[in-house]
Amino acid sequence: MEKNYSYAIKLVVKVMFVLLFGFIAAWFVQSGEEARLRILATESAQTDARIALDHINDMLRTNDVVGRVEIAYVDRVGRASILIRHRTAAYNMDRWIYFEDGRLLEAQVLPGEQPSAEYTIIAGLYDFQIVYDSLRSVVVINIAYEHSGGVRRITTVVGLRSDRTEGVVIL
Repeated sequence: MEKNYSYAIKLVVKVMFVLLFGFIAAWFVQSGEEARLRILATESAQTDARIALDHINDMLRTNDVVGRVEIAYVDRVGRASILIRHRTAAYNMDRWIYFEDGRLLEAQVLPGEQPSAEYTIIAGLYDFQIVYDSLRSVVVINIAYEHSGGVRRITTVVGLRSDRTEGVVIL
């Protein structure tokens, strides 16, 4: 009978070791998955920030014509935004690039109108600020995105070729 108890105790100890090993292995797997998801989220945020900067740079450089690019305010947002005025015989629209609710948005509207509910999402961001430096004839863009529980900022400067006094209008 003593052997049966000894066998039962050994079996219980082995089961406990297997369970302990299983819990430790599951914890490592879960920790690894959480780390992988944090890395993916960080990479996604960095990618969104780069996409936003590339798009803005492209739009500013493509439309760097006297009187076409403006720094203006979207009334409901109350923040500096980019307004690009397209005025040709075939195309007469305004394009707004603005920040609202954690997203950088783009909207095409009729001349003189403010952006409404119809827009395209450029990227998800933590913050977006834009300033025109008239002395240097440059647009300074500051984008913030979440990174590993904190916030990282990217600042870029886009030089404009258009006339310093007429290239960008501040409204």
